[in-house]
Amino acid sequence: MRRYLTYFCCCISALLGLLSCTQEQQEQHGGIISIRLATGGLQATKADTPGDRVVADGGGIYLDGSNNPDLVILIANNSSGDIVATYPGSGRDGVVNGICTDRSRTDAVLSFDFTTKAAGEYTVYAFGNTEGLWAMTYDPSDASISLSGSQLTTLISASQVEALRFVAQTRNTHGWEDAGHEVDYDDGAALLNGRLPVSAKAPLSVSAGKNGEAYLELLRCVAKVTAIIQNNTGEAMSLYNYKHTVHNINPNTGYVIPHENDFIGAPGNLVANPCSKYNLPDMTIPISTEGSQAYDWYVFPSEGPFNICITFTLFKNNVGGTEKTYTYNNLPVTDWRANDILTLARNQHLTVTTRISKGLTVSFNFQVTPWEEKTATVEFD
Repeated sequence: MRRYLTYFCCCISALLGLLSCTQEQQEQHGGIISIRLATGGLQATKADTPGDRVVADGGGIYLDGSNNPDLVILIANNSSGDIVATYPGSGRDGVVNGICTDRSRTDAVLSFDFTTKAAGEYTVYAFGNTEGLWAMTYDPSDASISLSGSQLTTLISASQVEALRFVAQTRNTHGWEDAGHEVDYDDGAALLNGRLPVSAKAPLSVSAGKNGEAYLELLRCVAKVTAIIQNNTGEAMSLYNYKHTVHNINPNTGYVIPHENDFIGAPGNLVANPCSKYNLPDMTIPISTEGSQAYDWYVFPSEGPFNICITFTLFKNNVGGTEKTYTYNNLPVTDWRANDILTLARNQHLTVTTRISKGLTVSFNFQVTPWEEKTATVEFD
């Protein structure tokens, strides 16, 4: 009940804030287009400073010291396909009229002056945490086309925006790691500038009076995979020679803006092999009594079915017990009904839990959920 009450109160607060911003914008003059943005379905942990782990996990939008968000907005005319307005400004018509956001808000509102624009149908594209966007291209056949987040406003057409994909990664057999962990298993690409990018698109209808409104929920550009090792033996334990491979779940590229068919790129594997990486054959993963270890990776949207191979050793050299090696090959990644999990979409979270119980029995659990935290409220940080 507390969760839903908190969510309801925060929604009312956000609505009042939106009304305040909208009223202020409408009082200025007609021909105003309002773009409302929220980090839909993302975590809501508050932060005293921008750029904390919330932004690094895509759960908020970075704000600088003046409360300016790390956002790029592109508005395309559906008839011509041209980008006709941008935020930040790029010398085109449709000057941004104002932005309303602060660290207490769960959303942002931008308004554009559309008095010189034609009535009709438009498409709004939004990008958040753009300094965290990995290199992008709208023509993968031309290696010279590589854009950073700051270059998004140089795009001139909707077709370029729709074609945007991340430049193919050469290490597609490794994970996109959460750089916040002490132990990084693989050589995957780390976050850029501590910000996980998010994006969205939405239709916009501009009336004869040159007014309109679009609402966009920004979603993470990647999915997340978490491996949890749970100790239910009743005693502290150490794992040796731990290695897991999730097959077919880590393509080498993905679209920047969500697509109906969001799965592109050459399939890859997600490999965790710390002993090999650090060349430490006696490396251990210590787990306290009833404790656990969890490790995260970012991956582009992936098509399954997926399977996993896991191996580890307990009591190596008979330290603390009889040495035993556990090996599990080609375990299907399934839901609770034992059906294959066929896709892992952007903003989804796959959790693979390995439980070691009394009697040293091992069990596995797989779960795909929306990538969100326990609270339902969100904010810009």
